[in-house]
Amino acid sequence: METLDSRLDAVKRRIQERFGDKAKELEAAAKALAKGDTNALEKLRRIAHKIKGHTRDPMLTKAAAEVEDLAREGNARAALAAVPVLVEAAHSVAMRTRSTPWPPEQLVVTGGPERILVVDDDPTIRQVVSLTLARMGGYEVVVAANVDEASALCETRTFDLAIIDRRLPGSDGVAFAEGVRDRGGAARIVIYSGTGPTSEDEGSDVDDWWEKPLTSQELVDAVEQILAKPARSSASDAEP
Repeated sequence: METLDSRLDAVKRRIQERFGDKAKELEAAAKALAKGDTNALEKLRRIAHKIKGHTRDPMLTKAAAEVEDLAREGNARAALAAVPVLVEAAHSVAMRTRSTPWPPEQLVVTGGPERILVVDDDPTIRQVVSLTLARMGGYEVVVAANVDEASALCETRTFDLAIIDRRLPGSDGVAFAEGVRDRGGAARIVIYSGTGPTSEDEGSDVDDWWEKPLTSQELVDAVEQILAKPARSSASDAEP
């Protein structure tokens, strides 16, 4: 019988298969940087950060960390010099995992003391986050691919925590999150983003911002920390 551990491992292997695509993104960003595109250095950092967060391969982890650190420091020349090693390592991991079968679409998670809603249009992220929290944290996890699905879920049940992607199809994750809080759909709300909050997000009514990707342990630790905090009241709670 397939277990949550085997499902999570299969999802992670599927992510590793996509490292070949990440390698192409790295090469494109490196070319843009070489041509003088200053924004490309930040693109390199983000790609390397995502790769590092989704692998346990020591060579790939080391290469991704080096590019990420150099890009963060603004050392464009050194970052460009380190990109080929990262590209080669990413291709190597992708080739080794390409034969791994993709798990079935149906997602079943175990029940737990706290209920968590995960809203993300990326099916891989939904599965990784859900399976990680179910396996390592023992939480009950419910997933939604868009605002309509999440809204319907919030109409029939309440959640101890909602983890919501910053950008959803046809909607802004922050605006949707604030609506969920107003209706009392979730006691705590986190925005899960690849870029973090911007100046436009100042004053938004969410409890925290998490930058993608987080390792499995970082995700579980972050959930434990936010669930340990008192829940904030919603507009519906304040009504007489």
